[in-house]
Amino acid sequence: MTISYLPAGPADDVPYEPWEGEEEALAAAAAAGRRAAAWIRSLPTGPAPSPVGSWLREDLSEAIERATSCLDPQDCDRMDPGGVMVDGAGGLDAETRSKLVFVPCAVQDALWLTPD
Repeated sequence: MTISYLPAGPADDVPYEPWEGEEEALAAAAAAGRRAAAWIRSLPTGPAPSPVGSWLREDLSEAIERATSCLDPQDCDRMDPGGVMVDGAGGLDAETRSKLVFVPCAVQDALWLTPD
């Protein structure tokens, strides 16, 4: 199999052009994040105060709101002019990403949460 790379020009050659409906989609994502954060804040607390319960109600809900309100389509994965893949962050800062990465660990420790 042969892989051919197209010649890449400087990144400045192609200015970002918003796609049709982008502003509305980003506003809808921010609204969905606010609803999700409100729902998380309404979850029952554990039988005793715990770091996981506090993290779920405070840090996670704030991280979700922040993540969905600052989405940036210009900061997506892309190829650099040399043809190397560059990971984008989608507009999320490092602190928000680190809080969201913790979700699987925290949820498994929140034994008082049930599918109901």
